Parts: sequence; structure tokens; C-alpha cells
Amino acid sequence: MPEFSNYPSALAVPEEQILAPGYPERFRVRLAGRVEQVWLPALQDKPMYRAELVVAKSKPLQWSSPLALIGMPIVEPPGEDFEEESEDPEKQHHLNTASLATVAVQEPHEVSFPPYAPFNPGDRVLLKWQGQRMVPGVLAGALLRCSGVVSVRAHQPVIYNPRYEIVPQFFAEKGKHER
Repeated sequence: MPEFSNYPSALAVPEEQILAPGYPERFRVRLAGRVEQVWLPALQDKPMYRAELVVAKSKPLQWSSPLALIGMPIVEPPGEDFEEESEDPEKQHHLNTASLATVAVQEPHEVSFPPYAPFNPGDRVLLKWQGQRMVPGVLAGALLRCSGVVSVRAHQPVIYNPRYEIVPQFFAEKGKHER
């Protein structure tokens, strides 16, 4: 009789090897590896470019600010944000408001992850770029470093719209011979 997973997913799936044991269903990760294969969408299909990455290295990342997640560079030091109110006191408009409830602001806390990497070398992670028919430089055989939120919900780790960096082959070969 098959056993069922303790993951709170919408579908009940028979228990298989748990990917990234000890990690949550969704977490931020940084990966390095080689693209094994890519899938191009047909013209009549919705644009979604897919690539399968064979993992060489992986490490979990802490959740960060929304600006960093959408790729906007953060130029100002942390904690010194622009104020939305006008600097001129005469141009400021004030509304009288009443507080209905007091909410305590909690500082983001560090999530503790297991001491081991989330993926072993050789594991496969699917990278999906929604709304893209082609992603420049992401071809079979390319070396990538990427980061994003990985979901291991359906026993296939997937990262949607990952941030990526193409690693030149020259540096990969140079590092191999220097050891």
C-alpha cells in the first residue's frame, strides 16, 4: 500500500524520495550548474521558455527585500529609504485619523536551514521563464549561476523567472586545471 506525503499540497501524491529534505516547500536558493536541455514553446502555445539545470552547487538564501527580488539595485544604505512625504512642511497635507488597532512590527528573522546543501550534485531543477519564447544565452550546455524561489511541491523542483548569470566556459576550464 503506498504511503502519502506530509507536504500540504493540493494533490495527494504517493511518497517518493523527498527532494531537499528538511527544507520547506518553497525557499530561496542559489544554484550553479550546466543546462542539460531546453524546451522551446510552439507558436500556438503560451510563451514559456524552459531549461533543465543539472546542479553542481547549491545553497539556501534568506528572504530579502522586495526591491532585491525584482532585480532593482539598492543604492541607498539599508535603513535609509526615501520618505514618501514632501520635504516642504507647507506643502504637507495632514488627515485626522484614528487608530483602530495597534500592530507590533516584527523584524524579519533569519530562517534556520539544515547544515547541508538543499540539492546534491547531479540533481535536476527546472527553470521556467513565463512570457518568454527565448532567453538569451540559456542554451543546452551553458553554465549558469541562478537564484530564485524554488518550489519542491510536485516532486520536481521548479524555479519560475530565475535571476541568472552566464558563466563563461573559459573560467570554468581554467578553474579545473588550477586544482
